Order: sequence, then C-alpha cells, then structure tokens
Amino acid sequence: MSPIQIHSKTLAAFYDELKLIIDNLELSSRVRAIINETTRWETLQHEQRNSINEFLKIEAAPNRTVSNSLFMSSVSGFENFLRNLLSSVLREMESSNNIPEAIRNRNLQLSGVALSQLYSPPSHVKLDYQRITQKLGTCYSKEVKLNEEISFFIKSILELDNVLAFLKDCGIKIDWDDFSSSEDIKEFLGTTNPRETGKALKKQVKEYVESRNRIAHTGLNSSDLALNEVYGAINFFLFIAQFLTSQSETQLKSNGKT
Repeated sequence: MSPIQIHSKTLAAFYDELKLIIDNLELSSRVRAIINETTRWETLQHEQRNSINEFLKIEAAPNRTVSNSLFMSSVSGFENFLRNLLSSVLREMESSNNIPEAIRNRNLQLSGVALSQLYSPPSHVKLDYQRITQKLGTCYSKEVKLNEEISFFIKSILELDNVLAFLKDCGIKIDWDDFSSSEDIKEFLGTTNPRETGKALKKQVKEYVESRNRIAHTGLNSSDLALNEVYGAINFFLFIAQFLTSQSETQLKSNGKT
C-alpha cells in the first residue's frame, strides 16, 4: 500500500466503526420489542429477570443527539483525511526535482502562517518550528524542501474548492466534473453526465458543510439528519476520499513525482 493510499484505508476503517454503531442503534429498538414480546418470564431466574427489566427500562438514546454526534465524527474524519492526503502529496513531491513554482510559493506562504503562530501554537497539530524554518532554507539554497504541515493551515478545507486549488498547485488537476468518473459518486447522486454530477456534488458538499456548521454552533441542537442519512453521508465522504486518492496517485506518477 502506498503512503497516499493509506489515508483512505484508515478513513474507511474509521467509518466502518461508525456504521457499526448505527447498525447497533437501529437494531436495538427492534430487539427491545422482540425481547418484551417473546421472553418467557416464568422460566427466568430472579437475576436474569431483573437484568432484562433494567435493560428495557433504559430509554433509547435520542436520535437527534446520536445522529448529530455521529455526523460530526464523520465530518471530522473526512477533514483529517484531507489534511493527511495533502501532506502525503507534499512528501511524495519533495523527492522530485520538478516541483511547480505554484506549490513552492504556497509552501512559503503557509509556512509563514505556521511560523506566525509560534507564541500561540494550534492545539490540533504539533509543530516543530525549528524544522519548518530549516526546510525553508535561504535565498542561496538550491534544494527545495516542502513543509508537509502546511496542510493544517489551509483555510476552510472542507470547502473542496480549496483542496482542489492546492492540488492544482501540486500539478494535480481535478475539476468538479471529473468526479463523474466515479460510479459510486454518480450512483449516490443519481446523476449520469459530468456536468450534472459536478453541480450535484458541489451542492451536496455545501449542504453537509452547512449542517456541520449548524451543529457546531448550536450545541448539537440543530440538524435534520436521520441515522440513515448519516450512513449516507459517511459513504459520500468515503467515495470522495477514494476518488481524490486515486487521482492524486495517478497524476503524481504521470508527472514523474513518484
């Protein structure tokens, strides 16, 4: 497995855990009714009867709270994937002598943003400021080094336009319409042609980001996502992750960078 592929695999494993939680929650309500209807209480010992009664008395978790929490976890997992993917792309490119000017400039800009936070470092990533500075080199240095940590300083990374722009700077060109080559994405969106798929995909991403922001800013009290819709969102994010992984790896190879 290549360094770039590992992040989508990790995301898939995490999403499998979230799906298992959803499956358990959906089954539990049906199992409660079955237990209540089919249990032969007279055959049970006192301890067994008490245990079942205690289980049946416990109220099911509120769907909105559970749905919101699982959805936020799925979005966080996807965001982490995006940053790790971009960091891996930078690591793969660093060994190449053909690093585009655009990503060199982006590296300087975002490394500067990282260094500006020396006295108020971010909590979500551990930075080695000395290393970042050393890799920037001097005006006399001919060797180009890229700071993989800069992916953590891309603003609004869940807005995929920003991810696609960063990848373009790396020489990886992906447009919204290109996602139509993924049969999984087209099936999810119910689309057929590239233009239709690109527009529907962009709209769906926007809706999920807006849902994420509503939940984050209202204390998990504002979401219309049912458990089955969260399940769908998980699949949607995974399909995008797999497509971005495949395209990044393929184009890096064709560009002679891996």
